[in-house]
Amino acid sequence: MRLGDNCVYLRVICNYSQNLRLHQMIEKIWKDPVWSKVISVIIVAIGGLILAKAKSYYDSQTFKEAFNDIINYQLKIIYIFFGIIIFWILRWIYKISLGSNRNKTNSKFEKNKTLLRKVDKIIDKKEGVMMKWNVHFSTANKPFVSDVNCFCLLHGDLPIKFLWNRCPHQDCKNSQKQIDDYSLENLAESIVLDEWDKINGNKII
Repeated sequence: MRLGDNCVYLRVICNYSQNLRLHQMIEKIWKDPVWSKVISVIIVAIGGLILAKAKSYYDSQTFKEAFNDIINYQLKIIYIFFGIIIFWILRWIYKISLGSNRNKTNSKFEKNKTLLRKVDKIIDKKEGVMMKWNVHFSTANKPFVSDVNCFCLLHGDLPIKFLWNRCPHQDCKNSQKQIDDYSLENLAESIVLDEWDKINGNKII
């Protein structure tokens, strides 16, 4: 890199540092309880001056007369009273509406979670194997599975739980091959995640 390029790069860094310090200083002042009130007063004052200027222009008054009119303008107490009542009514309606929508959303979400918890097994009739699991939700409401187990269905009405990832009956075909735990859990979780997308209408493929 040439010397000129180094100088340009250095100036860019210096400008960035200055802007960053300025931004941090403004943010610190704005968050300060005293300075924030001062800034608020300044903003209100500037707004009043702009309003006075506009009033003087449209009402053909001097700026001083328009400013005095704004300062001396009095609201009737009844207007303030009704304004407060209307404000609280609107706020109450907004809270009820927001709470109702939130309850509907939460209710639908909980219903979907209940539906997903029922997706807890698959059966391979050809191989005579049933795989079962439990569905849980993380704190971020992401579904995951646990306690993944396989059962052999080739021994009457009672499903026989696999031991060491195979059927415990030595004469059973399902005892001849061992199933990988990680593959089982991955398959179960893939099924659950896919079903979760279907329930929530997010299925793409």
